[in-house]
Amino acid sequence: MPRLKPQNGKRSIDLRGDTKTVYEQLANLFGISASFDPDLAIRNVHLRLDDADFKTAVSVLATQTGTFWRPLTPVMMFVAPDTPEKRRQYVLEAEQTFPLSAAVGPEDVTEVLRILRDITGSTHIDLDSRSHTITVRDTPERLALAGALIQQIERARGEVMLEIELLEVDRNTAQKLGIEPPSKAQLFSLPPNLISQLNQATNLSALQTLLAGIFGGAATGGTTSISSLIPPLIAVGGGKTTFLLTLPGAAADFSDALSLVQSGRQVLLRAQDGKPATFFVGDRFPVTLSLLSGSLGTSGFTPNPGGASNPFPSTSFAAGIGPVALVAADFENNGLLDLAAVNEIDNSVTILLNQSGSQGTFVQATGSPISLGTPRATAPATAPAIASATFTNSGCHDLLASDPLANTVNVLISNCDGTFQTPVAIPVGSNPTAIVTGDFDGDGKQDFAVANEDDDSISIFLGDGTGKFASAPNSPFLFSRQLTISTTSLPDGVLNTPYGATLRSAGGTGTVTWSIPAGSLPSGLVLNASTGAITGTATAAGTSALTVSVADSSNPPQSLTTALSITINAVAPALAISTASLPNGSVGTPYDQILTVTGGTGPFAWGPTSLGNGLSLNSSTGEITGTPTIATGQPPSFTFTATVTDSSVPTAQTAQKQFTLTPITAAERGPVAMAVNDFNGDGKQDLAIVNQTTDNVAILLGNGDGTFAEGSGSPITVGKLPVAIASGDLAGSARADLAVVNQTDASVTILLNNGDATFAPGLNSPLTTASTPTGVAIADFNQDGHVDIAVTSQAANTFRVFLGVSAGLFTLAFEPPAGPNGTFPTAIVAANFVNGGFPDVAITNNVSGTAGDVTVVLSPANLFSSLGNSSNVQQPYPGSEYVDLGVKIKATPTLHPKNEVTLQLEFEIRALAGSSVNGIPVISNRTLSQTVRVKEDEPTLIGGLTDREETRAITGLPGFAEIPGARYAFASKSHSLQDTELLIVITPRRLRMPEHATRTIFAGRDIGARSAAGPAIPQPPLPQPQLQPPPPQP
Repeated sequence: MPRLKPQNGKRSIDLRGDTKTVYEQLANLFGISASFDPDLAIRNVHLRLDDADFKTAVSVLATQTGTFWRPLTPVMMFVAPDTPEKRRQYVLEAEQTFPLSAAVGPEDVTEVLRILRDITGSTHIDLDSRSHTITVRDTPERLALAGALIQQIERARGEVMLEIELLEVDRNTAQKLGIEPPSKAQLFSLPPNLISQLNQATNLSALQTLLAGIFGGAATGGTTSISSLIPPLIAVGGGKTTFLLTLPGAAADFSDALSLVQSGRQVLLRAQDGKPATFFVGDRFPVTLSLLSGSLGTSGFTPNPGGASNPFPSTSFAAGIGPVALVAADFENNGLLDLAAVNEIDNSVTILLNQSGSQGTFVQATGSPISLGTPRATAPATAPAIASATFTNSGCHDLLASDPLANTVNVLISNCDGTFQTPVAIPVGSNPTAIVTGDFDGDGKQDFAVANEDDDSISIFLGDGTGKFASAPNSPFLFSRQLTISTTSLPDGVLNTPYGATLRSAGGTGTVTWSIPAGSLPSGLVLNASTGAITGTATAAGTSALTVSVADSSNPPQSLTTALSITINAVAPALAISTASLPNGSVGTPYDQILTVTGGTGPFAWGPTSLGNGLSLNSSTGEITGTPTIATGQPPSFTFTATVTDSSVPTAQTAQKQFTLTPITAAERGPVAMAVNDFNGDGKQDLAIVNQTTDNVAILLGNGDGTFAEGSGSPITVGKLPVAIASGDLAGSARADLAVVNQTDASVTILLNNGDATFAPGLNSPLTTASTPTGVAIADFNQDGHVDIAVTSQAANTFRVFLGVSAGLFTLAFEPPAGPNGTFPTAIVAANFVNGGFPDVAITNNVSGTAGDVTVVLSPANLFSSLGNSSNVQQPYPGSEYVDLGVKIKATPTLHPKNEVTLQLEFEIRALAGSSVNGIPVISNRTLSQTVRVKEDEPTLIGGLTDREETRAITGLPGFAEIPGARYAFASKSHSLQDTELLIVITPRRLRMPEHATRTIFAGRDIGARSAAGPAIPQPPLPQPQLQPPPPQP
């Protein structure tokens, strides 16, 4: 950027004349020159200043004349009228990024942004809260002002180290004293016949059986010891019946226990002046989810597609008719991800705005759905696509939507409130399919690429930061880079009549050069080697056979030859084949062209019927049909001569024409899907394109200037009928890998990057999907550090989830329903729609003949398992949740003079209460909030918690247990005491003093057109009116 360098020093200035004259004289005084805008108004000016430097003088002159100036060179300035239009044309703008080193949180960065906007008046300010930087694009003067403001308001905060000591004493005592009397006895009766049987027992087994019948369980110990079979007894009676009474038992307790535990923890907490700091000391306690619900933590998981008992939290939101593509972006700039779905029948875009960071609910935005044109009666052969990026300086996400029937891409600029401006259509190639966005030319502005299926090309459009786009150099990128000669025949000429024809080629690299290595042109005709034009006036009749050669500019160059001929007729023939040239066609692709004729009398007869290489000629219609083939070892081109005979009488007329076809053998055709990433690690964004016709993936490497070149090893063969692609680090190697969905094969091909944009299949690639897969998304759904894959299935109305194991290996985990019954999932995205660490998924579901929906499946934390082995692949994740037990400290210090600190403290103490409800442990929660002002480097007891629990119990005979003195013989008395004390001691230690220097900042702007004039120079104060003395009193 040029900077004016006038001579230093101050001068006394007294200049008169018109505007140009005074500017020129002032410039000469300081050793520079001035040039002027042609529209500069001429007015008389008188500039008088004493002891003024150049900046002061030129500022005053600009104010007097209503002009502004800018430097052209170090010794030349340019002066123009100070109008908005002239400023737009001439004023200099630059962009500068300012780091905010002292900003702690997003609110600090936002406050700096507000101050800059209020004082500088700049509107092009971008905030990056993650990197704590502010980027300003404006005039150099305003950039200098912004830098000065940031330097003044960005001051490091004071810091303090808080030594927090948690001192705890747990004292437990237990005392049990007394004799516990017997509480029960048993009475057994022995009739005379039973006593007789006992006396007559002949062996031990018979005696055990009798005793078991008398004492029941008391004699069933399975032992041969008689003493163990008979409990302690007392005989009562002795007449006809004898009674046995068990002896009662008593217990004496004399115990006294004391348990004393002292513990202490020290927490060092560093905090900034006026900013809260938090710390947690404790443990994480697991709570099994099966205690909370019978459906959690169990292994009996069975998907129920579309059923009411779907165990996963999912909600369907209405869309238009035929939703086929989906994108997630923050359309309101509020930190929540919203959704946009393109509807192929409605020809519209549905906008769903996220309403809550915890609920994951969506509502349609005002004006949704947004019409992109006339609704369609049937779906187009190729589905439209949608993409989102920030194309302007607003910071809000805009939209792109392709129209495969109009061959355009609609640009929708966001209003930052969920609504969008009227779509602007940009013409692209034929049948646009996929769209991706990225910074392809490295200018910091978002660009986009669109795949044109019918053209076999990729169109690249570079953004200018205002929502407008221009085609990149060498765009569109053609996949058919094989050099071919498009000209298959040359027209006949007439003797002594001007002749004109142009040889044409396709593919190749750069410019081409034409030549005739064999044969010659008819006399009088010449070939332009650069353009391929054959011009002149033939001076001799006859047929000239020639070999035409073309070479491109690649290194080494590609070259190709073909045989052609030119017939010069003495007079114009009455019958001639008027088809100037035929398309070459493609190997393996059906071919259909009709030859035409001028003159003669119909009907016409054509021949020969067989042209070779898979083509045939209809003898009555002149239609060439078939599928071109090139046999192994055969030249790439073949020549045939078509003959036509009319029905003139008495003599039929005949005409002939030679054609040479070179069928294209392009390996990449039918691009339908794209992914953008840096595949070779050079910092430039590359493209991966799915070619559906040829079942492969092409890799285009970015050059950093908006142009691309095909990478080595491209294209890469995949499965049959690929329809979708996604890119991510699938192997944990920090490289961009690929996942390609193959619809006919019902599979996903995993391509692992070698680091140089070449790829190799994964170890268990391809992965088997459900029938008719349609979309793919990549995310770490179970947050285990390995990237996972989700694939939608249209036929099954589900989406399969493959969890990453390691090194590009995947295992099938789940197949949940993708939407309600009767829907057909088409596209899927993975994103965080609620506040949490686990990605969610959103799926577009098409419904035949009616409006579709977007189904949002929340919290894959409950959806996908953290697989540790193959035996629990159906175990929902996670099996437990963890609660924090311990002390959580939040401290906000405020530093004062005289070594004093005000502390706003919050303590939260969570512990197990020792009881449970339905197996769920009860958590006790105690909080302490306090604001104190303490001295630095001095310990201060700021609070304490005391918990005292006492239990008393008496067990004994009623009535006797309360007799003083004698009660210890009839009862047992227990007494337990639990006493807990927690003391909190804090010692603040200052680490850095806050800067309290007071600075005066003059805030505000001139409301006139001179607010942005020239370099920012302090303006002299306006002259004040003189105070007049009061009139004399009469």
